[in-house]
Amino acid sequence: MTSSNDTNRTAVLLVDPNNDFLSEGGKLWSRVQPVADDVGLLNNLKAVLEAARKRGLAVYFVPHRRWQEGDYAGTWGGEFRDGFQPQPGEVVVKEHWAQSGFANTDLDFQLKQRGINRVILIGVLANTCVESTGRFAMELGYHVTLVRDATAAFSPEMMHRFNCRPKMECASLPPHPVRGVVPLRVSRGLHSQTRYSSPQGRNVHA
Repeated sequence: MTSSNDTNRTAVLLVDPNNDFLSEGGKLWSRVQPVADDVGLLNNLKAVLEAARKRGLAVYFVPHRRWQEGDYAGTWGGEFRDGFQPQPGEVVVKEHWAQSGFANTDLDFQLKQRGINRVILIGVLANTCVESTGRFAMELGYHVTLVRDATAAFSPEMMHRFNCRPKMECASLPPHPVRGVVPLRVSRGLHSQTRYSSPQGRNVHA
């Protein structure tokens, strides 16, 4: 069973959910789509967000730096994809300029304000912004979990390079989730179980 203490100290970090990355017609979607379709990216992102919100986990949006007017700042491409909009109480941190969502942003400050010490990383791109944010979080002392099928890259080779590092954990969503069963939290380590909680509060292991 997940303790309320774990829940209160855990946050989901959604990295770069912009239309240019995740939507048909986005500047980078055609490069992401083959891997995204292969791993079920959009459905898995929604599943993690839905589970986190039902469980009461904090959700943080970690957006990429948008260029100035004349590129895509203030345009559809720079907006968050439909279905991935912040809900009341969720935090949108300062845009990151390069790869890490922590470098030169307020993410660490925002997390520490709420006593968060465990982060679950989802979003794009796997081998750049997601992995860099996870590495930076680890260096800052956070417990880091990377959800392997709630991220994508430009190629299978780039996804292959996206691996757990020492002191990081990886997890995957089950291929056939049970109807009415909500993911509770991702697994600890590559070979451990993923735990779910049904609406009746019964734990299910996959």
